[in-house]
Amino acid sequence: GTAGNNNNYRVAGHVWADLLTGISSYTNYSYGDSTLARSTRGAIGLYVQDDWKVTDRLTLNLGLRYDYEQPFGSKDGKFMTVNFETGMPRYSKDTDPALLQDLEFDYETGGPTRPYDGNKLNFAPRLGFAYRVTKDNSMVVRGGYGLVFTSENLYTTGYGSFVAPFSGTFIWRTRARLQPDRMEHLLPVSEEPFGLPLASASAPGNTFTNPRKYPTGYIQHWNLGVSRDIGWGVTTEVSYVGSKGTQLNGLSSLLNYDRDLYDLTRDNVSGWTNITLRLKGFNSNYHSLQAKARKRFSNGFSFLAAYTWSHAMAESSNDFIDENSFDDVNELGQRVISRVWSNADFDVRQRFSFSTSYNLPFGRGRQFGKDWNGFTNAILGGWRINMISTFQSGYPFTVKATNGRRPNRICDGNLPASQRTPEMWFDYTCFVTPAAQSVVIDGQTTSVNLQGNSGSNIITGPNYINFDFGLHKEFQLGESMKIQLRAEAFNAFNRPNLLGPSINNFINNASGAAITTQRDNRNIQLGAKFIF
Repeated sequence: GTAGNNNNYRVAGHVWADLLTGISSYTNYSYGDSTLARSTRGAIGLYVQDDWKVTDRLTLNLGLRYDYEQPFGSKDGKFMTVNFETGMPRYSKDTDPALLQDLEFDYETGGPTRPYDGNKLNFAPRLGFAYRVTKDNSMVVRGGYGLVFTSENLYTTGYGSFVAPFSGTFIWRTRARLQPDRMEHLLPVSEEPFGLPLASASAPGNTFTNPRKYPTGYIQHWNLGVSRDIGWGVTTEVSYVGSKGTQLNGLSSLLNYDRDLYDLTRDNVSGWTNITLRLKGFNSNYHSLQAKARKRFSNGFSFLAAYTWSHAMAESSNDFIDENSFDDVNELGQRVISRVWSNADFDVRQRFSFSTSYNLPFGRGRQFGKDWNGFTNAILGGWRINMISTFQSGYPFTVKATNGRRPNRICDGNLPASQRTPEMWFDYTCFVTPAAQSVVIDGQTTSVNLQGNSGSNIITGPNYINFDFGLHKEFQLGESMKIQLRAEAFNAFNRPNLLGPSINNFINNASGAAITTQRDNRNIQLGAKFIF
């Protein structure tokens, strides 16, 4: 190796010799006492509901639900928020001062143990109706509306318990040149590192925080459908189903949220730049046509067929990735923040499923083998076949440029099905990386990578086709006990069902247009169940 590697990293001059000495060149350590974060919250839900038969044909279902849910809070005071007025990290009023004494940055105390206050006015109405069109009950019109409040999990609200000094990681260097005291710290990994307090945190670390004003998100659902009994035990149904999400979660950086507050936090704590905000105010909508046919179990046979044609759009599709907010710079050097609607991550345009259960017509009480003896009937009679088949179009994905920005889209990019391969799923030449532009920012000419015109979630990913089969047999043991044998094959035809790109978005080059992962292969299971 080079002299720099030997002086800065290697202990004995060779990696094999380093291994024999048991002295690592650097080690990852965690802040905190390795205890689990203890978080708790309170919640209550109340509802009233009444079915009102207005006439012999019209029935109304009326309801009202009340929900109150606290955000998760730290049970032992290990929690930090950001003071949006002073730009300072603020630790909970219940935080043990001894945990903070070695921190090498300024901070405030006396903060809350929860990221925000729960909303106490969450009332959700429900309304449904059923109207019998014909006197023989063969045709019914149904509809409904309901409002449902979303529930926040610990991942989106509890990150204040996972910052320094409660949690977080740092790299402990062994060689003197990489230590602040310029001393060698040569101890084997079996012993506590010499001088470990030198690693006291100089910033809270990677921070996800919530504004104190954090309204409860909610989703409105509505549907209108007609069902018809067409005979032979078959019922059909056609419905319009829709929903709208309001005040949903989304991601933003503190820089994009409030530049002045971002500058204030940097002035207060040098190097504290990785602050991500969980925000409300994102929306979504969903519209679908749904058709269904169901045959009730009779003569040993039943089935359910369902088809959905839908479109889902969103300003934010999940809690993990922000694909719909963009920061840019205009020709005057001014920072421009934009949020766009796009196909949602979960937008599946078409889906068809068919499931069936069929008792094979062999054995006592069935079409063939009514007079079989006990041994023959036990082996050949009483078998049932189940099948579930699914056909689904692909999820949409975003294409990014190699520099992480949006490229310019100069053609569609979606290839015909006959041209798509795992090695080249879309035409990456349709997405061109914009050339860097020179703009004047704060009086200085700077070269910046601007966003292109390509939208989010515009490339359709692989479809999904799957068949699951089951073969079941029951052996009666007396009047109240029986044994059920089961043989099941999932993805029975072992079809390769490709997933999307490994990093959740495609890149506009040859390697970034490939798909390298797939769903599970065929899985065969054998089992037995004792029923009593």
